[in-house]
Amino acid sequence: MDLEALANRYQGEACLQRLLFIAEQAASAAAPSATTSTDALASQALSLAINLMRKDGNTRKYQTVASSETLGPLLHQLTNTTSSTNEQSNHWLTDAETRNRQELDLLQSRLSAAQSNLHKEAIRTAYEHLAICYINKSMLPEALGAMQRSRDYGTTRLQGVNMLVDLMVPVCIYMQQWSAVSDHVFKLQHASEEVNDGNHSALQYKISIAAGLGALHAKEYVVAASHFRAAAKSGDNASWPMVLAAEEVALYAGILTLAFSERSEMIALSEHVDALLLQPVLRECLILFASRANYTECYKLLESPSIFQTLQLDLYMAEHLRALQSALRQRAILQYWTPLRRVSLSTMVHDLGARMITLGHDSNADPKTTLLELLVPLVRSGKLIDARINLQQQTLERIVVSQKDKLLEETQRKLSNVSNRVLNDSYSLMVRLACMEHHLLVGGAGAGRLTRNKRNNNYGEGAAAGGGGNANEAEVLESDDDSDVMDMSSEEVMMMNPEDLY
Repeated sequence: MDLEALANRYQGEACLQRLLFIAEQAASAAAPSATTSTDALASQALSLAINLMRKDGNTRKYQTVASSETLGPLLHQLTNTTSSTNEQSNHWLTDAETRNRQELDLLQSRLSAAQSNLHKEAIRTAYEHLAICYINKSMLPEALGAMQRSRDYGTTRLQGVNMLVDLMVPVCIYMQQWSAVSDHVFKLQHASEEVNDGNHSALQYKISIAAGLGALHAKEYVVAASHFRAAAKSGDNASWPMVLAAEEVALYAGILTLAFSERSEMIALSEHVDALLLQPVLRECLILFASRANYTECYKLLESPSIFQTLQLDLYMAEHLRALQSALRQRAILQYWTPLRRVSLSTMVHDLGARMITLGHDSNADPKTTLLELLVPLVRSGKLIDARINLQQQTLERIVVSQKDKLLEETQRKLSNVSNRVLNDSYSLMVRLACMEHHLLVGGAGAGRLTRNKRNNNYGEGAAAGGGGNANEAEVLESDDDSDVMDMSSEEVMMMNPEDLY
């Protein structure tokens, strides 16, 4: 892995975090096995990080690394080779802290002068410079507070957008505050439509990267793939060295599309002129996987040091590497099975490759047994459509459904619907008869009256015909004028479902 090229692609806190992550991963991998290559990689990454910290005067990050259980011994090994080197290191720490205090005091004095003059633009600029100084010293919470104050003194929408894109979103990504990143991306997506500054494509590029990183952290891989594809297809050679370089954007777009996107999207990405220009290996992998169905060669290219090893040492993709590999293997099995009706397990092992099948399992495991373990959950979940495993013949077979079976299934579905409808109607009729038996109805000539007939089943008709009747023939319960009782005739009530009256 070319760490010098990696360090040149990034700047500031982004470069420092990546170098320290590589050093920590390589050191933890070399600890049990004492591998020379990983040990050298950890030493080289930490040396570059130390040089960057000394260049920026970042004493806070230096002290954090020195107290780390993983990188602390390696740091002391690199800096304390001689007594003179140790004295120089302590002397640098003292001088750097003094310079940092002086720089912060100068920026604070400029801020105080701007506040005393009540100059709004000068106050905003002073807070912005103070935030940049905090970022260079890895004082990220303080930088976030200064940026919030700078936004309060902004006078135009463009200033707010630039503050979000250039400082606030990168700092939230450094601190891994992904909910804040999502909120800022949502604001930028709406604000970008109203800002016409001539850099709309660059702004959309950065918005796509930030949204892709947020979706990646939430494990929404399909959404993340679409965002990184949009950034990779921008075609204007854009870069964002404070967050993600163009090489990593192409890497993320290619590997996520290969593992989680549809075949048509793989072909479209591989045929794009500029999308994977910086990752030609991934372009070839997409062609082999989607167009040629050559899964063995595709996986050999992915196992090369330029892909899987890079992902394993990547700051944002390392924790998702296993999920990527599992999804890639599952997609290969599904795509391989699509045109077939019957295939033996040994043929599948040969065509897919034993390395891809046994990934994540014991290296001495039988590939056919491992493949069988992979196929069982796919069949149960229905992802392998109309498939079954014939253990006696060790084959995967497609279940052919005849037209007669389809008609029988459709008839059974219709009979089930009719049965449910008859049962519902019967239940409604029973409720209606029970209400009639207890002389319960709503209606009468007067609005809002509930009548219970005690003597006969004419539901108040006799009382109405007799010129009003008497109190012994029917009992009328008056309701308030504000009640919402329905006003309808007895004939209408008799024709209604009692369940609809309440």
